[in-house]
Amino acid sequence: MEEYDGMNADQAKFLVMMVEMPMLVRGHAVQTKVLEDIIAIRVPNLYRLSLGLPCTILEHSTSCFFDCKIRKLIVAMPIRKIEEVIDEVFEEAPKQPD
Repeated sequence: MEEYDGMNADQAKFLVMMVEMPMLVRGHAVQTKVLEDIIAIRVPNLYRLSLGLPCTILEHSTSCFFDCKIRKLIVAMPIRKIEEVIDEVFEEAPKQPD
């Protein structure tokens, strides 16, 4: 795995997030919701986290799992290429009359 900064972020394929949950023993109660640029993680009565993401991701291809040994939730989110986002914006824009 390679780290990316602001200069080479266009080459990144995944956004990986690790969330420490020291009070959790098993991951069965973890609830996650991922939108294009927001992630929400919740464990009822213990944890609640909502974050804006630095890039647009493919929400239906996101995967996560809870590692019981280290008590961390690992979320892997594939990054949506900027070209796809631009194409989609122009497709949804209303047509200008000639």
